Order: sequence, then C-alpha cells, then structure tokens
Amino acid sequence: MKKSFYAILTLVFLLIFTGCSTAREPAADDTDTEVTESESDDSRDDEDDESEDDEDVLKSCSLKLYNSSKPETVEVIFSGYCEGDIAKRVDMEDIYDFDYFSSSVVGLVGSPIEVTFDNVKDAQLSFVYDPDELRGMPETNFLPMYHSSNNTTFPFQPIDDVEVDSVNHTVTIPAKKDGIYLLVDVYQWFTAWGVDASEYAYDIDMSNSESDWERSTDTGSIMELADKQWAYDNAPEFHVSNAEELASVVYYVNAFSDGSETYSIYIEDDIDLEGYDWKPIGWTDMGNNHCFRGLVDGKGHTINGMRIVEQKAQAGFIGYGLFVEMKDISFTDALVYSERSAGIAGGEIYGTTTWIGVNVQGEVDSRNDECGAIIAMASGESFIDCSADVKKDGERYNYFTYDEMLKSTMKVVETFTLTLNDDYSISRDDFEGFSSLQWHIELDGVQILERGADDPFTGAPELTLDPDLQWFKGKEGVHTIYLQAYQNGAYVRVSNIITYEL
Repeated sequence: MKKSFYAILTLVFLLIFTGCSTAREPAADDTDTEVTESESDDSRDDEDDESEDDEDVLKSCSLKLYNSSKPETVEVIFSGYCEGDIAKRVDMEDIYDFDYFSSSVVGLVGSPIEVTFDNVKDAQLSFVYDPDELRGMPETNFLPMYHSSNNTTFPFQPIDDVEVDSVNHTVTIPAKKDGIYLLVDVYQWFTAWGVDASEYAYDIDMSNSESDWERSTDTGSIMELADKQWAYDNAPEFHVSNAEELASVVYYVNAFSDGSETYSIYIEDDIDLEGYDWKPIGWTDMGNNHCFRGLVDGKGHTINGMRIVEQKAQAGFIGYGLFVEMKDISFTDALVYSERSAGIAGGEIYGTTTWIGVNVQGEVDSRNDECGAIIAMASGESFIDCSADVKKDGERYNYFTYDEMLKSTMKVVETFTLTLNDDYSISRDDFEGFSSLQWHIELDGVQILERGADDPFTGAPELTLDPDLQWFKGKEGVHTIYLQAYQNGAYVRVSNIITYEL
C-alpha cells in the first residue's frame, strides 16, 4: 500500500481518538479455541532429539476460530524461533464481544485476537480467512491493525508490513509485541471517517452469504418478503408501494449500511403490514454503525399494522438513524416493543432535523420505559404538524419523545439570567454545579442549534452568545434562546427565555 495511505490514516487517528481502555474477560461460550503446535517443513528430522530445544527451528502454534458472528477468519497461526514448546510461550484469545473497544472497530473483518508471548524471535501472526465470507471485499483491502491499552495517543496503529497470500488465504504480519491484532476493510474504515476511499471501493455481494445483520438477530418476516435484486437495482433511492418492496429496503439498509451513505424512501401507496413480524430499518452492533441516514417521504400515505418486537434496543420504523428527515406519513394500529428505546416512527434518531406531518397511532412499550410516541431517544428533532394517539401500559402516552416525557415531570428553575444586548448578543451569569450546560436556539419555533455553553477545551464558561450563532440559518424571524442543563436523564430549561423578532 502507498505510504500516503498510512500518513492519512495516522492523521485520522490523531484527530479522532483521545484515549481507550481494554477490558479482558473469559472466552465466549460460542467460540471454541484449540491451540496446537507444529514445526515448519524445514525443521529437523524426528530422530534429532535436540530439535525441541533448538531456537534456530521455526515453530508455530495455532488457534482455531469458531465465531459465528465474525466468520471471515477461521484460524490464527503464531510462528517464530524459540527454545522448547512454542505453545507454552504463546497465548492467543478471540476477544470479540468481550473487548468492546476492539470489537466495535469500523469495518472489522473477523475476530480481534489478543496475543501475549515470551522469548520468541522473528514472531509472525497469520490470519487464515474464508474467501467465501468476504462478500466481495477484495483481498487487497485487508488493513491489519495493532492495539495496546498502553498507547492512548494512537489506539489503533496500522501495520504496513503485510503479506496477503490469496492461494492459501492468509494475511501475515509481524508480531513485535503483546497486544491486540485485528483486520479491517480499509474502504469501510476510511469512508466512516470521511476520508476519500474511492480507490478501494467495490461492489458488495450478499446474494450467496448472510450479512452481519442476518447473523446477529432474528430477521422476522423480512427475508421471506425481501427481493434482493430489486433492492440492488434501486438503491439508494427507493420508491415503495407494497410490503415486499419495503422489506427489501429493510434488508438492504441493514445489510449494507456503514453509516456513510444517504438513502431516500418514497412511499408511493398505502401499505398494510398486518400479520408480518416486522423489523426496524437501521441498527447498531458493538458500536458499529449500520444506521439509516436520509429521507423518508410518506407522500401522504399510511403504513398500517406494523408489529415490531425487538429483544435488544432501538425499535421503530427507523431503528437507529442519523440526520433523518421524515414527512407526510401516518402509522396506524402500530405496536412497538423493545428492551429499550421504543417509538413508532423511530427508536434512536440523532442529528438536528425537522419532522413535518408525522402522525402515529398505536402502542409502545420497553422494558426500561424509554419510550416515545414518535421517537424514543432523539437529539434535536423538531416536530411541525405532527400528532400522536398512542398508549403505553393501557394509558395515553402522547409524548413525542422520551425526553419530552421526562421534562414534563420536572420543575423548571430559572437559575440563570439572560440579557439581550443592543447588538443582539446575549449575556449570562455563571453558577457551578450544572452538567452539560447548553444554549438552546430556535428560529420561528423550530430548534436550529443546541450548543455547549462552556469552552470544550478549557471548561471556562461562555458568558456571551454571539449573534452570528443565532442567525446562521437566517436573521429574519422570531428568535428564541434559553439555557438548558442535563438533569435526571433529560435536558431541562434553567434560565429565562429571550425572544425577539427581526
């Protein structure tokens, strides 16, 4: 790979990461480990009694992998020169699901492996992969990485000395020290961090193998209804007229999304989902981002009878979404349940957007009570001409979001005093003891910005709000500004309200 590739990657690490930690736990119940030892073909004959003790003999030991969640790698082989039994000097462990930090790396291919060893010279680590599980990823896209809990500056370091053997299906790298070694798809990694990865792009082929989504969860009725070819041919803009086409969208986004692509869904007719075990669009797993990002335009149509029962989190028409715009759509006779984050239109939707004309009717519930009639967990969404006729535990529950429900139970105490100055800047006083103090800014009744009221680097209070921040989406209109703070699970107003019109 080009040196510039690693220079860019190092810059990405420097800008993004500030620290990490590694927690090691016992091996997974569904991951069987088997360590064996062998000598290379150029080792001495069995008749040579000193071969076990000769450090000039290349020896190896291996760990078989049986991880159904990450089947791309099937074995790791550790080799090097040492005295005695190499298997007694080396410990290798599949830590997928047990070390959250390395298991949640964007574009992870196979399992991350934690390796410790002692007195082994010229050590190498070889990942043996199953080419049928790469789903179209070119073998040239393997990017090996090293992670050590002792390194907090660059938590994941690329390894540029790599040899890919496409005949024996191995990726071999030097193992210079103890730590966690893993493989990622360089295209997914770069794309997720906003770096141009066009030279590594490829066409993903899920037609003959399961996606991570299919492996990790119950897909309900979706795979029985989905037309994969229709989804391939229409993505990323879907015009949906029936349950089969909508199921195809669910499949495509959940199987292919890496958090970077923007999708559009246009509902072209009323759709009846009665009798189907439905599933949300967009999900997360171990921190990996398989979100829905984009537009849902109902075009005035209704989706009826949606039934979603999730044993995990993020249940709703959109399960996990970023910067989602939804408009002109109705949901009737819906039922949504999950362990947490249950809402009819969305489970967890983050990113400031405005939803217009979204109407919901049905029931919601979650085991931890994080429910919203429209969206359970939201960040910055505003609602215009939206309505809810929803029940929870048999009682009316028409709070558009869980945050709205929490705020309704809290008393507003105007601790801070805001003052509008002649130049339209806003001054505030200062008090200690508030968590995550924010400016809340609206234009014509629609939230346009939530901004920290303290300097993110020094922690010093921002005592004056510049007018440009209030006007960045337009100077004309009614401007509304107040301070809010995080209290008991929700952001609550803690100042007087400044309102003016230009």
